[in-house]
Amino acid sequence: MPLRDRAANEPKSIEPRVSSAFSNFITKAIQTNKNDRFQSAQEMLNALKEIEGDILENIENNAIEASSRNKLYHTQISIIQGSSFNLKLFNSNNTYIDLHDAIAKALDKFKENIEKYKTSIDLGDKIKLVLKVDDEMIINDMFWQGGARNFNPGNIERVYNAMRDLFALNKDKIKAHKISVEGINMVDYINSLYSQSKHGNFGTRVNTKTSELDNETYTPTKLDKTLLPAIIDGKYKLIIITGNAGDDAKVNNIDSTLVNLFMLLKHNGVRPKQRTRRGENVFIELNKLKEILQKLEEEGNLSGFSENPEAVDLWLRTNLTNLVNRGNSQKEKVSSLRPIHLESYRVRNAPNTRDYFSADQIYLMLSQKPAVKNELKNFLQEGWDSNQGEFLNGNSLDVDSLGILHLIKKVNPGYLESNSELNKIRPLLKEQAELYCDDIHKLLVYKNEIPRNVLIDYIKTITSFHLSIYVNKVIYLLPKMIEKGIINVKDDWNIVVDVTDNFESKIASLAIEDAAKNYNALYNYIKATFQINAVASRYKLDKSDSDSLIEILKILAEKSESFELKFETHWDYIFGNFDKEDKELICDMVKYETTYFDRYVELLMKIKGPYQLKYYPQFMDSVSQKNNERGYVAQGRSKKHPRRYVLGTRLLEALVQIQVLHLENKKFITKSLSIEELITNLRERYGLIINGLSEERFSNADVNTILAFKENVEAFKLKLRQIGFYNDLSDAYILQKALLNEVPSEFKNVIRALEDIVKPSKNNKFNYMLYLIDLLPDTKLLIENNQIRSRLTLNFESCSILSSFNKTLYERVDSLKIEKDTIQKDLIELFKKELEIKTNAELVNTIANNYQNLWFNNWEIPNFNFEEIKLEIVEIRSPDFVEEEGRKVLKAKENSNSSVIIRFKTTPPPNQVEELKFYRVVLMEVDGYSGVEMNTLRKLSNTTAKQEYREAKVELNTNNLEEGSYFFKIIAEDENGNILNNNDDFQSISVQEAWVKE
Repeated sequence: MPLRDRAANEPKSIEPRVSSAFSNFITKAIQTNKNDRFQSAQEMLNALKEIEGDILENIENNAIEASSRNKLYHTQISIIQGSSFNLKLFNSNNTYIDLHDAIAKALDKFKENIEKYKTSIDLGDKIKLVLKVDDEMIINDMFWQGGARNFNPGNIERVYNAMRDLFALNKDKIKAHKISVEGINMVDYINSLYSQSKHGNFGTRVNTKTSELDNETYTPTKLDKTLLPAIIDGKYKLIIITGNAGDDAKVNNIDSTLVNLFMLLKHNGVRPKQRTRRGENVFIELNKLKEILQKLEEEGNLSGFSENPEAVDLWLRTNLTNLVNRGNSQKEKVSSLRPIHLESYRVRNAPNTRDYFSADQIYLMLSQKPAVKNELKNFLQEGWDSNQGEFLNGNSLDVDSLGILHLIKKVNPGYLESNSELNKIRPLLKEQAELYCDDIHKLLVYKNEIPRNVLIDYIKTITSFHLSIYVNKVIYLLPKMIEKGIINVKDDWNIVVDVTDNFESKIASLAIEDAAKNYNALYNYIKATFQINAVASRYKLDKSDSDSLIEILKILAEKSESFELKFETHWDYIFGNFDKEDKELICDMVKYETTYFDRYVELLMKIKGPYQLKYYPQFMDSVSQKNNERGYVAQGRSKKHPRRYVLGTRLLEALVQIQVLHLENKKFITKSLSIEELITNLRERYGLIINGLSEERFSNADVNTILAFKENVEAFKLKLRQIGFYNDLSDAYILQKALLNEVPSEFKNVIRALEDIVKPSKNNKFNYMLYLIDLLPDTKLLIENNQIRSRLTLNFESCSILSSFNKTLYERVDSLKIEKDTIQKDLIELFKKELEIKTNAELVNTIANNYQNLWFNNWEIPNFNFEEIKLEIVEIRSPDFVEEEGRKVLKAKENSNSSVIIRFKTTPPPNQVEELKFYRVVLMEVDGYSGVEMNTLRKLSNTTAKQEYREAKVELNTNNLEEGSYFFKIIAEDENGNILNNNDDFQSISVQEAWVKE
C-alpha cells in the first residue's frame, strides 16, 4: 500500500547523467501529494519548456540545436475539384510552432470568402484538399463528399468543419515530418517515465525505504528491462507514458489467445521475438493491407479489388481482421488477422494482441495429448506450404482463409527464435487438460463434414470454455491441495447453470449463489499462490519445473522445525528494515497470525492481494465469455442482477456436437441422445448442473428448488429446439407456483421486519423459513418486541460483512459492530478451520449446527434500548420538476446536476430524541416491491433546533441515472447506524389502514 507521505527517490541519484533541473522536474511531476504536483498539464508543459536545453548533463546547448525550433517549413494548402478548379489557400514559410495557427487562419479565411467561388465550386460534387510541407505530400484526400445544393450558412459551416476534421485526423503526419527533419526533441516526448520504473515505483508500496519485501512484491516491467536503459543509452529520446505501469485489467480476448496459440503451435511452444519494425511499418494498419491487396491485383493474383473498394473494406473489417476500438475512426486499430488459419499470427500488432499467457496454458493442455495437438496444427495449416510460402495444389479452403494467406504472402514479420521453458511445465489439472484434448479431437471429426469457418468457431468456443473451467477449478482446488499436501485431490467442482435466459427465473438464485461462491474463492486461491511462491523462494526451488510443486506441497504439509526457523529469520530481516512507526503498522496488519510464515503470507496479502482481487474477476469474466452466447456467465447492469451461471446458445451447440459422437470400432459415429442422457453427460464431463434433484447437495430440496429445476429442464428443451437438436413437439410442462398462504400470527412482525431488511426478489413470494436460514440463530430475538428490527438488521449486516469474501478475513472481522476483544478471535478461528465456507448460507449453516457459542444471542452488541420515532416526508421541491398526468417528473438538464430539496418532520420532534444523531437521504429505485437502494445522496447531523421540520438539499447527477421511477427514503439513525424509524406510516391513509388491519 503506497504511503502518501513517502518521498520519491532522487532521479539524479539513480541516473547521474540527468541534469539537476530535469531531476527536479521529474520529482515534482511524481509527488505523492497532489498539492505538490503540477496542477495542470499546461503548467507542466511550461515548466518543461523552461528547461528544454538543460535535460542531460552531457548534452551541451548550442545555437545550432536551439535554432531547430526556428526552422522554416514551406507549406502549401490547395482546394481542388475536378480538373478545372485549383485554389491555393496558403503558400508560405512558417516555423512548426506557428504552422497550426497559420493553417487555422487559412481555413477561416476560406470560410469567409467561400461565396466568392460560387461559380467555380459545386458543393454537390466531391472536393479534395492537398497539403504539402517542403514538397512532401501530407494530405491528399477528399474532405467533402458532395450532396449540397446551395451555399447557405449551414452548408458553408459543414464544408468548413469537414476541412478542420481532415486536418485534425492528419496532424500526426505533420508531426512525423517534423521529426524526420529535426529528429525528436526531448521536450516533445518527456513525461512521467521515471515514476513507472523500478527506481520510481520501488519502495513506495509498504515502507519508507526499500527492503527485501519490495523485491518480492515489485514486478519488473518492460520499462525497467528494456525501455529505460535504451533511452539513457541514446537509442531513443524519451517516450510519453500514461497510466500506471502494470495495472492492466487483464481482460482477455479469446481471439488474441488463439492468435498467440497459433504462434506457439507453429514454433513448438516458443514465443519467438519479432524484429523491430521501422518507419511506416511500425504499426500495421488497414490501409497497409489494402495496399497489399491492390498489389496482388496488379500481379494478377486476384480481381475486382479496384472496382469494389467498399466491399473490400467491409470484407477486411468483418471477416479478415480483429480491430480494437471498432467503429471509432480516431482510435480504431488492427490488432491481428482473425484466427482462421495457422499463419494468421504473422500479421499482428503485439500491443493490441496481448493474451496474458492464456495461450501458453492452452498449449500446455494440448501437450497432454501430442497426437491431438498435431492433429489440430495440421487442420489449421491446411492448404499452405509453410516451407515454400505457397499454396498447396488442390486446396479447398474457404474464401476468408484464402484471403488471409494471400495477405501473409506479402508480409515478412521477421521472427527470431528464442529460448523457452514452457515445455518443462505440465498442467496442474491433468484430467481437465485431457478432457479438452478429447473435445478438440471430437470436433476435428467434423472437418470434412461442416464448413471450415463453422468448425473454427466451434474450436474457439470450446477453447474459451475449457480455459475458463480450468481456471475456476484451479481456484477451487489449489487451497485443497495445500490443505491435503498432495496434487491429486478429489475434483468435486460443479455449478448450477440457469438456461432460462431470465434474470429472475426460479433457478437464478442457485446459479447466482454458485457464481458468488466461485468468485469469493479467489481470496483463498491468491493466498495459496503466495504460500507456494514463498516456499519456492525460500527453498530456492525452480518455479518453471512442475515437479517443484510436489515438493512445495510436501513442505507445506509437514512444516518441520527448520521451516518455521527459515521464515522467522526471513521475517526478522524484513521487519528490521522498517521504521518504528511502520513496524506498528505491520504489527497491526498481522496481529491475528501466530507463526512467522503466516505473518509473512498475510503481509503479502495485504500488499499484493487487493490488486489481484480487483483484476482477477475481470479476467474470469472475459475467459468465461460473460454476456456472450459463447459463454456461461451472465450479469445484468443492475445490482439486482449479479453474476450467474448460464449456458450460451453457441456454447450449447458446440457441446451438443461433441456429445452426440460415440466411438465404435475405433471410429466416431453420431448417435441420438435423450434429454436425460445429455443432461447427465454435461454434469459428469463438465460439472454443469441443469437438473440437480439427484445431487447430494440438493437431497433436502424444498418445493421452490424442485420447481426451479423442473423449469430449468423445460427451458433446456426449448433451447435445444431453437438450435435444431430437439424435436419433441409435446406441450411444455406448466409449472405450478407453491405459495405460502399463511404465516403464524406470532411471527408476523418478525416476517415484516425480515421482509424490509432482506428485500426478497419481487418475483419470489416471501418464504420466511428460507430467509431465516441466512441469519445467525438468535434466542433473544423475541424477548424485546421493540428490538426485533434492530437485532435483525445488525444480524443481517454482520452476516453480509462476514461473507464479503473480496475483503480479507481481518478486515471483515474488524468491521463488525461488536464490543472489542469479545468473539473476534473465535470468528477468525472458525474461518481458518472451516475452509469450505464460501457463501453466506454456508457460514450461517456451519455456525447454526456446530458453533453455538457464535450464535447471535452470544454477541456483545450495542444497546438497543432507544425510542422509536416516526418520520414523514412533507414536501419535495425542485425547479426541474414538472407535472405529467398527475405525477411529478424530474426533467433534468443535460450535463448538469438537478437540485432537490426534501422537507421532512419527525414524531417526537428531533430535539427530544437523544439517540437520534443522523439523517441519511437515500435514492431508491421503484421495483414493484419495497424498492432497490441506489445510493446514499447525503448524510446530515441532527441538531438541537426546536422546530420539528428539517430540510435536506441533495444534488442528482442525471448523467448517472437512467430514465425510470425513483423515490427518496430518509433514514433516522443513532450513532451506531441503527435505524430508528423502522415503522413509518404510509402516506396514503387507506394503505396505512389496510397495513394495520393485516
